[in-house]
Amino acid sequence: MHIFNLEADIKLLSLNQAFSTLPNGRRCKSPEYVRFSRQIAQIMRTVSKEFMAFDDAFDRKRHEIHGRMSIMVPDLYTKDGMISKNSGDIDNIPKCLLDNVLVRKIDDSAIVSWKINKYNGPKYMFQLQLEITERAGLCHSF
Repeated sequence: MHIFNLEADIKLLSLNQAFSTLPNGRRCKSPEYVRFSRQIAQIMRTVSKEFMAFDDAFDRKRHEIHGRMSIMVPDLYTKDGMISKNSGDIDNIPKCLLDNVLVRKIDDSAIVSWKINKYNGPKYMFQLQLEITERAGLCHSF
């Protein structure tokens, strides 16, 4: 079993923020996405040895990946006590991060389970954990 942990005090970028639609309908990376990619690349340099060992341990024929993520969001709740629409859609926040973390052998298609928590806190930050396990075989649960 191999585990990779990553934690940083930055605001994650959602897919909605990452791409702009041009007048001709084509989509392109937004300036925010370019800045975000640079931030993640800088963070990944600090854990490159750990990530490369994790990435090298993965065998697409034998393994699968289970992921967990916690996202801290300041002002998760409005003054009325409702969840703020500005807190980000939990289902489109991880994609930009994963696309910038998994840049070698492992692709996010290898992730077979995913748990995400969003919680209120004093600043933006995230914690990501990816775990390589032996493939469980054919079992289905809904």
